[in-house]
Amino acid sequence: MRKTAKERRIAKEKKNLKEIKKSKTSNTFINNDSEVANFIKIVILVVVLVLIFTLITNIIVNNNNKKANPSSEIQYTKIIVGNILNRTEEAYYVLVENNDDTNLATYNSYISTYKAKEDHLMVYIVDLDSGFNELFKAEKSNLNVKNISDIRFSNTTLLKIENGKITTSTDNSEKIKNILKDLSA
Repeated sequence: MRKTAKERRIAKEKKNLKEIKKSKTSNTFINNDSEVANFIKIVILVVVLVLIFTLITNIIVNNNNKKANPSSEIQYTKIIVGNILNRTEEAYYVLVENNDDTNLATYNSYISTYKAKEDHLMVYIVDLDSGFNELFKAEKSNLNVKNISDIRFSNTTLLKIENGKITTSTDNSEKIKNILKDLSA
């Protein structure tokens, strides 16, 4: 039996529909495979970027730690002006340093030698140019005060404190050198 033209055309359309469905299904699989591959690529890219960021951060942090002060100790010998009279020792020295003084290295050398002695008084250092102490820097020294907030220093000064009171003081660089030299001898 021969098919009529209409039947042939219907059979041909059914065949074309089956091929279209088949190609859509295979295209869907192809599209899904391509989407999965793209997703995997994106995940790998994100992981690589996170690893690179972590590596760079660790390198920077480690370099900064190496540059930081290796000693994180508290400085007990450096004090601020407000603490000059309230130390726990009965007697001690305080060297109030002005960074413009060219003799600071000499003073510190004598102090180091003095501190190496077995029986010595404590020596505290005040950095007059520190932000905490700028208020106490003036053109004329004022050491004869009842209230520590009124004290003023014009340049490097050596003080001897006994029982919370200034007993001797000098701001003459030669006298400071001689006193420290005598102490370190």
